[in-house]
Amino acid sequence: MAASTPLEIVPATASDIAALVDAHQRFMRNYYSARLGGYYLRHFFWPILLDEPGTNVFIARESDAVAGFVICTRETDRLRSRLLAGAGIVGNALLLWRSLTDPLVMRSSLGNILNLLKPRDTLLPSAELFLIGVDECCRGKGIGRRLMEAMDVWFRKVGEDTCFLRVRADNASAIRLYETMAFERSREVTEMGERWLLMAKRYDSTKSVSP
Repeated sequence: MAASTPLEIVPATASDIAALVDAHQRFMRNYYSARLGGYYLRHFFWPILLDEPGTNVFIARESDAVAGFVICTRETDRLRSRLLAGAGIVGNALLLWRSLTDPLVMRSSLGNILNLLKPRDTLLPSAELFLIGVDECCRGKGIGRRLMEAMDVWFRKVGEDTCFLRVRADNASAIRLYETMAFERSREVTEMGERWLLMAKRYDSTKSVSP
């Protein structure tokens, strides 16, 4: 039996789109159907992200599979605009079509559209942990931490001193992980009846971040 390839954290490229689409649908199967969701992710979402110079994607890769990914951007406004112009409304409309029988998915899709349309909170830094996902069968192995460490190295390298993220206020396990990575609670916001916690971390330029 061939030995398995050790897990590695590497920047994603266009050649990883198929694997990223597959991983994205596995991680968030309630929101992305095989046909509609796959089309949106393959032709709009991931190509836009990987083409955006102010955005970076790191993947946790084991053999040919993606066990996790993190999307980090230092151009939050630009990325939001590109997603909106390229496929933000179209993609979420596809989700709405699929979610006619699932009120939870419908509410989340409406929230995504409104979040793209509304002006960004100017009190927030421009650098953002945009999205992170880890395969359910790979959780508890430190993959999320390693992905965020790669994000920290990149943000530090490009000169960012602060980044923020949004997490559901009831996602206690994710919040605990973010706090161990030096994110601090900022404030709560409510959108479409759902509570979100805004968290931020400041980079100390005098210290190095382990890759």
